[in-house]
Amino acid sequence: MKSERFETVRRFFRRAAAPEGGAWAFSGARVRGCYMLILSATLAQAGDLPSGRSADLRDILLEQVGSETWARFRFVSDELDEDVAQAGSEEIETDMAALCSGHALPYLKENALEAEIVVISVSDRDVSFGESDPQAVQFFEAYRVSDGSCQWEPF
Repeated sequence: MKSERFETVRRFFRRAAAPEGGAWAFSGARVRGCYMLILSATLAQAGDLPSGRSADLRDILLEQVGSETWARFRFVSDELDEDVAQAGSEEIETDMAALCSGHALPYLKENALEAEIVVISVSDRDVSFGESDPQAVQFFEAYRVSDGSCQWEPF
């Protein structure tokens, strides 16, 4: 299963970072392919994760991908570094699943939003959506929302 996940990550990184055709800001101003809502980190602190690290929610992007709505929850954790990236992904996978079930799903429910796919990203620094930063440590996972829970979704 691990090799399947690594292949999934490889396929994910070959995809375009921003949706084709652009986005709309949540406020309604046209920006370029998803709806975007930026939350204050003080209002959106994820707190302690199963690994003991903490993460802050930086923004949420809603986009239409084919016939599905995707909700991207972008977190920053200054506790990530190259050592974490090289140590293995099991601990990060547990944190990301906790971010999906403990933060993304409740947010969607509280705000009467629906999404078929939730993408969780955690980075060691702010990286603008659609841009790359070779020095950033970043992890991405996708989950299908099924019966009110997050089910890992291979790309």
